[in-house]
Amino acid sequence: MNVTDIVLLAGHVKGITNIKYYIDPPVVKEPRPMQTNVSPVEFNVTKDTGKVSWRSDEDMQNYSVTFKNGDTSKSFTTSGTSADIPYEMFRGGRLTVTVQPMRIVQTEDGTRAKDYGSCISYVMKIKSAALKGSITVQDVDGKALVKWESAEFASGYRIYDMNRTEKDGMPHLMADTQKTEFTMDFPTDGKEAVIMVVPFNSNGESTGMTAKVIGTASTPVDPKPVDPTPVDPTPVDQVFDAPGFDVHNYYYSDCNSATIYWYAVNGAEGYQVCTTVNKEIYEYFTTDTRITLPNLTQGVKYDVTVRAYKTVNGSKVYGKSSTLNPITDAEKRAKVNTPIYYSTDLSSSQIYQLSAGNVIIQTDLPENGWTRVFVPNSNGMQRGYIPSDRLADYAFNDITIINQDGWLGGDPAVLGCEETSLASVLKYRYDIDVSKNTLLNYYMPEQAFSNGTINVDPNYCFWGSPYHMEGSVGYGVYAPVVAQSAHQYLKYIGRRDEFTIKLNTDYYTGENVNRLKFDPSKLDLGNTVIGGGLDFNGLKAEIDKGGLPIVWYSEVDTYPVCTQVITAGGLLTNPGTGTYNFTWYGRQHTVVLLGYDDMTRQFIIGNVENFTTGSYFGPKENVGYDFFMSTYNTLGRQSVTIYKH
Repeated sequence: MNVTDIVLLAGHVKGITNIKYYIDPPVVKEPRPMQTNVSPVEFNVTKDTGKVSWRSDEDMQNYSVTFKNGDTSKSFTTSGTSADIPYEMFRGGRLTVTVQPMRIVQTEDGTRAKDYGSCISYVMKIKSAALKGSITVQDVDGKALVKWESAEFASGYRIYDMNRTEKDGMPHLMADTQKTEFTMDFPTDGKEAVIMVVPFNSNGESTGMTAKVIGTASTPVDPKPVDPTPVDPTPVDQVFDAPGFDVHNYYYSDCNSATIYWYAVNGAEGYQVCTTVNKEIYEYFTTDTRITLPNLTQGVKYDVTVRAYKTVNGSKVYGKSSTLNPITDAEKRAKVNTPIYYSTDLSSSQIYQLSAGNVIIQTDLPENGWTRVFVPNSNGMQRGYIPSDRLADYAFNDITIINQDGWLGGDPAVLGCEETSLASVLKYRYDIDVSKNTLLNYYMPEQAFSNGTINVDPNYCFWGSPYHMEGSVGYGVYAPVVAQSAHQYLKYIGRRDEFTIKLNTDYYTGENVNRLKFDPSKLDLGNTVIGGGLDFNGLKAEIDKGGLPIVWYSEVDTYPVCTQVITAGGLLTNPGTGTYNFTWYGRQHTVVLLGYDDMTRQFIIGNVENFTTGSYFGPKENVGYDFFMSTYNTLGRQSVTIYKH
């Protein structure tokens, strides 16, 4: 056994089972050389990461691991697939690690040699730690000496003047230094300067800390009398400078919300935040220096403006505004097997392999045929790129679905799909503890059949009973009554003002198979937003906002069940005189629309019908776009969607 064998055996600790690889190594025609020119993959770490890991190579028995930063390096051999990160070796927030798989082989003439596998190299990046402790200010020879504690992993410190704002909305940068102190002039005439010290390294800035530097007031002197000079008042739109957005955290976003951060404006009482969401302008007021914008559409760039205000003579007076453009994340699905690439170049390193059907999170808007995504299992710390044509649009807002046929909340309701869908959304999306039976028994009017006839309109009242079949046929109720149930129940528990209820139906416009319009004034809908039925893209838009539309469709091809002659002008019928016909189409069913998948061209539904009393919950199922839209259109494109403000 030669020196090479001894080195490898020293690193291989799996026991006698694997010693055969050294006693009788595999034969190869030509050993592969060590790779020396490997494009590194960037990877974000924190102090909690602890270890760096790599995939095992089945043909290899050991891995040569080298951590390197400038002239400093640390190397060792291991048979494992991970190694502790030597945090003390980070310089400028970066540390390179190279992992070279290797084994002992012998050539056809019996010569032993090292054989190397595919090498991988990581550049681990770590942000500077936040500034801790306190900032002190001392008077040294008439100058203000500002000192602070060092921050781990910081390359230096930037000192910002918080009283001055640049054109881009950022605070004025006074200086940067590698020291933990900074000397500046005291402000004059007792004025107060606010500075912020921000640690940084090559990966950006970390959380800083502010301090006040207060000057000494000058001794007043008697002024000579002069005639006063008139001064124009400050225009109302320039009372304050524009707020500066946080130098470290401009915003955080997920698929359906974004949290915006900005610096406080001296003298402001609060802030006005405006944005346009789905063509509607939303205005918020806050006294905080952050705000979370809800119900945003996934994969969209927004314009958000922030400006300070104060109250003058009972009215708000505003300052200049600053604008930020947060981008929401978006779910995508891989249409084919594809790598995630290190950069927008097919020849760049492949840092992860996706299989067809895998769901991935898009983090920026697609550009030049490429989509930037989060690498799976990286906790959002690593990003890569995929050609956009390999991805399909996808969204899935998963919640638990109640089984209408089960005993959860009370008696099974064989025809109670409408209110069971509403209970599922209220209970499992918004944590409102309401049962299907509470909504069925107290918030839904119903009317029994008499000799096969009924004289109420399903836009105002349930046809039959949700607890038993009407002969061999099942009936139900339409969307306006479910919207009324949502409004009345939320009002009863004192939470109506927290929610927006959207009712969409072609029975509002009259563009339906019965050519009828319902009258919203005959129902208790409060400020429910009412409109015509949503088309295919409209349904997907609600899902993209994180919405869970309660929708009416059929599990089989729709067919006319019966036509009832209804007397107008009744309590539960359309206004007017005389009679009108209403044709019921079956087999009408109501479900929760959870998502969509453009790769398979299917909607994902939460089906409240389980056909068994032995389960509390309903299944998640897929329904083809074409079939769903056909039956949904026949039933009047009905939906009820609830959003929390």
